[in-house]
Amino acid sequence: MDPPTRQRGTYLLVLPWGLEAVGGVNRVVISLYERLEASGELQPRVLIPDWSAAGMVEAAAAGGIRTVRMRIRPVFADGSLPVELGKYALRLPGEMRKIAALVRRYDVRVVNCHYVSPHALAWSLASALGVFPGTL
Repeated sequence: MDPPTRQRGTYLLVLPWGLEAVGGVNRVVISLYERLEASGELQPRVLIPDWSAAGMVEAAAAGGIRTVRMRIRPVFADGSLPVELGKYALRLPGEMRKIAALVRRYDVRVVNCHYVSPHALAWSLASALGVFPGTL
């Protein structure tokens, strides 16, 4: 009898832009994705914040790279930092629910943010609040 197959968790690579952009950071992410895929330990996936996405939008980029686009509000945007942080604090429960849903849906175990941006800070908050118990 064959042993039961083990469900692989997800290694989430976070970019603040799409993979179609040309640049060194994207090349690093694509190479890391390919190595992770070849290792077979964790299933790689690329998360791209996209305000036009309704919910979690799954797709495959060039080369079959699995991506998820979803609305992730940056911790702060242009404007007065105290005002922006206050607005984010009011929206924090909803933002953390979205991140928790992503973590559950894909069994996210590792988050690797590339080109740290205000979007990436949301993952630090999720980790600090226990919403994301994996490795950041």
